Amino acid sequence: MKGYIQTFFGGRQDASVLVADDDPTCRNAMRRNLQRFGFAEIHTAADGEEAFNIYSKREEKIILIVSDLNMPKMNGDELFRQIRMSGSKARTLLTSGNGNDVDFDRLNREGLNGFIRKPFTIKQFLLAVTIALM
Repeated sequence: MKGYIQTFFGGRQDASVLVADDDPTCRNAMRRNLQRFGFAEIHTAADGEEAFNIYSKREEKIILIVSDLNMPKMNGDELFRQIRMSGSKARTLLTSGNGNDVDFDRLNREGLNGFIRKPFTIKQFLLAVTIALM
């Protein structure tokens, strides 16, 4: 998979990802799998507020945001909305072990690029990332 991301984005070497999840095990597993997928730069955050701060400093390089829905300080839904309000074109993939009370119709209308329910396999995760990037 090395080189796939650069090929997918026209040779862009600086494409990076932001992963936000309050569970360090999930966050680190997603980071490792995104590295295997070909992303050289992966930023991580333990909550939505930290993720938005990271995004604000690196928005021109971040092409994908993978965020848990249920996090402290700012949840994934609010993070998604804040990033969209900033005018971002970054793709967004939300994850959750629950997600039953989320209005996915609204999120899809607002430009959500994907959702994956936890727990998921590496294969399911990388497929969801690929679809979100299309």
